[in-house]
Amino acid sequence: MRSKLLEKGSAALTKLEILEMLLCDGAPRDNTKPLVNRLIKTFKSLSAVLRANPDDLSPIRDMGDAAITPVKIAEAAGLQVSHSRVKGKPVLTQWMEVQDYCISELAHEPIEYVMVLCLGSQNRLIADATV
Repeated sequence: MRSKLLEKGSAALTKLEILEMLLCDGAPRDNTKPLVNRLIKTFKSLSAVLRANPDDLSPIRDMGDAAITPVKIAEAAGLQVSHSRVKGKPVLTQWMEVQDYCISELAHEPIEYVMVLCLGSQNRLIADATV
């Protein structure tokens, strides 16, 4: 998978392969496929696995701290990338852009929230708050 990633880029990897690569160093066994299958069966998607609370991940067999850490790092990196594209830029000019931003922020929270977006005069996102 490593050569596939380096030769063809990240878009060539499936969601399962991405999760396998994240877990390869933290899983107690070399073969991470059974663990990945358990995670997807439990959480239903890669996104839900990444957004899962560590307390919800730890009961899954073979999901110790060493396996949870790269999952949470991947979540943090994804959020930083998605937010860096938005903050200070006039991208929230269409309803779909607002929806995409809110979904990336709140999609897998266990309860519903209200999100407040503070926009500048040119629809630049200044700040956001979850209530």
